Amino acid sequence: MITQDEVVKIAKLAHIKLSQDEIGKFQTQLSEILEYFSLLKDIDTTSVREDVSINGLSTILRQDIPNSYPLDQSVVYSNALGTENDYFKLDSKVL
Repeated sequence: MITQDEVVKIAKLAHIKLSQDEIGKFQTQLSEILEYFSLLKDIDTTSVREDVSINGLSTILRQDIPNSYPLDQSVVYSNALGTENDYFKLDSKVL
């Protein structure tokens, strides 16, 4: 069972102000929810196949292959706001 202190802590994290009556009400409700979820521990899932995705789609990622051609510094810095000592110089608002 969830304690009143835990309800107060949850409410504080959620930035919700609760009265004493509401704390008692939520204590009961949250305890019932957690008890219901504890029923899931008793379900036998050994015959259920583990899947990462239920819709059959998968993420297709490309190979991360670096380009072997050298870049000229003037090309690299051409769209920069500015440079200083071979570094990009940024406006303080960007940071």
